[in-house]
Amino acid sequence: TIRLLLLGDGNTGKSSLVAALLEDNAEPAKPLYAELRIPESVTLNGASCTLVDTSLRVQGEAMIESEIKKADIICIMYAVDDTLSFLHIASNWIPLIRRVRQS
Repeated sequence: TIRLLLLGDGNTGKSSLVAALLEDNAEPAKPLYAELRIPESVTLNGASCTLVDTSLRVQGEAMIESEIKKADIICIMYAVDDTLSFLHIASNWIPLIRRVRQS
């Protein structure tokens, strides 16, 4: 199983992406902060995938760090209409990932 972690500031579309896969729509979603398992029967390479939705505010840094350690792939998301969320990729998210993965 491939574990794909969705990271980023609030309101960057992490939960909306997961909801779009669940509900077959792209409407803004209520926060999920959950895991979504995509079965191998619907993936191109036959591997199952687990999408992990996150919220630093709700789950706290310790939980996010735990998820970073377990992730096979990390997708850092930002909102194209929010410059600060883009700047936080370099100032917050990448340093956090590096610190956690190097420990």
